[in-house]
Amino acid sequence: MNSIEIKCASGKTEVYTAPSSWDELSPKQLKIWSAICLQPIPMIEAKKHIARLFYCIPNTTFKYLKVGQVLQIADTLSFLFESNQLNKWLIKSVRSGFIRYHGPNDFLANLTIAEYRCTEFYYQAYVRTQEKKWLILLMATLYREKRKGEITDDIREDLTEHGIAKRERHFSKLSPHLLQACLLNYEGCRNHLINKYVRAFKPNQSEQSNEIFDLEEVIEAFAGDKFGSFSETEKTNLHRFFRYMVSSIEQLEENKAS
Repeated sequence: MNSIEIKCASGKTEVYTAPSSWDELSPKQLKIWSAICLQPIPMIEAKKHIARLFYCIPNTTFKYLKVGQVLQIADTLSFLFESNQLNKWLIKSVRSGFIRYHGPNDFLANLTIAEYRCTEFYYQAYVRTQEKKWLILLMATLYREKRKGEITDDIREDLTEHGIAKRERHFSKLSPHLLQACLLNYEGCRNHLINKYVRAFKPNQSEQSNEIFDLEEVIEAFAGDKFGSFSETEKTNLHRFFRYMVSSIEQLEENKAS
């Protein structure tokens, strides 16, 4: 954690703390950062906001700080302007109407490869078009009602097209900053996957193309003896699937080299 000392007008020195990395971000701070990201303001104004809000500096103290001091404080939060490494899922659940919906585990650990295929499609569609409907669909895929009956590793009900459509209608009323928070959290977990399973991702496969990369062919290619049929492979845990994929690629390269 970052720690700063500010001498108040009364002469008393106060200590304030704020996160020093994505790992230390709280759900409240994620929502604050999401709200700031949505504001059409100059960078210097954004930095003023994060300096005051992340360190929880009272207005009575903050107003006496010089611009240079404020920017120095903001520089301690520079990780917010760097690569998104938010791999813990911070907003565990959301409420829409009378229903509570639960999000995924940290690192997207309880997603199947089929779920990841859906989230990737909606994420890429949103990045390319900036249309709100894709962001709502992303959230409608990640957040689901509590499962009925026995719960093992996933509290959420199974993913279905009907369920996504139903939640899409409900989530259209959610606040923009909550949708933005979901987007930022997904991006961080997505970056974690790309960094962890580098060989499973083609370099810049989605960044340099206007086409949305669909995982369907990848899932088909790895269906068979290991995971079973295509529908059975779709139910495979996301991390297990990518571990096997990386192992298969490495084995293929070793065979070619020998």
